[in-house]
Amino acid sequence: MPSTDPERYTAIPLVRYKSKPGSRVIVFFTLEGGIIRTHARKPSSKKGGTDGGPSLFSTFDLFLAPPRRGSKLYELRERRLRTSRPGLNSGKPLDSWAAASVLAELLLKTMGDGEPYPYLFSMMEKALDHLEGEGSPTPLLVAFLVKHVEHMGFRPRLDRCICGKATDPGVSVRFDLPRGGVCCSSCLETREDRGDLRGRTGFVLNPRMRDTLENFRLVRFESLHQTCLDERTGEALIDLLGAYVEYHFEIFLKSLGFWRRVHNTRESGSP
Repeated sequence: MPSTDPERYTAIPLVRYKSKPGSRVIVFFTLEGGIIRTHARKPSSKKGGTDGGPSLFSTFDLFLAPPRRGSKLYELRERRLRTSRPGLNSGKPLDSWAAASVLAELLLKTMGDGEPYPYLFSMMEKALDHLEGEGSPTPLLVAFLVKHVEHMGFRPRLDRCICGKATDPGVSVRFDLPRGGVCCSSCLETREDRGDLRGRTGFVLNPRMRDTLENFRLVRFESLHQTCLDERTGEALIDLLGAYVEYHFEIFLKSLGFWRRVHNTRESGSP
């Protein structure tokens, strides 16, 4: 008979939603088991409970009962706060909260349930600390996206053409999404969809963008503040990396579009 004793996890709540009356489902990203979905009962109003559940984007120690037969939901028995991030939980500042939502959606749609990813968990904690401290979301998103795709086996090839030929670092090159790297002119001539590929399968990388992306790929994640990034270059790289993720994982990151709208509004100074 399988054990029903509670198991301990270090976890970050990514999303919660209502289930049947009196209960909810909370999805956690955990150090020990990757994505885990839990069932949690709401406190009874007769007891004066005001608990809205674990605050999103904070880090907790959880005690979970394993799923019952025929269910995939763990049962949340107890939680203890480890790191509080009240700003992100309350949506302030909005562009940082929107960036955290991009990271949450990315993990939810690319991680397998029950599969541990300790490197990505550590990176997620550092990213949320950065955003809670009101660090700029733009370099954070570039760094997280490029390191995520590399960790998942889709490292973008930037130093040489996908055919193996050296490319001139001082000229613009096209980054081809399906083949995962930059292309020389002769490789581009073999494509059936030559021409303007932007928005479909290709992006142009100028020398500055190419160098910046490679620097973000190589730098330690916690040292991303040491890598210079202007907003225009950052936005272009987020467009490329977002499309790269969506193409290879066959997903759509709805929150990335929301982040762009929030970011553009803030940059333009609109109320």
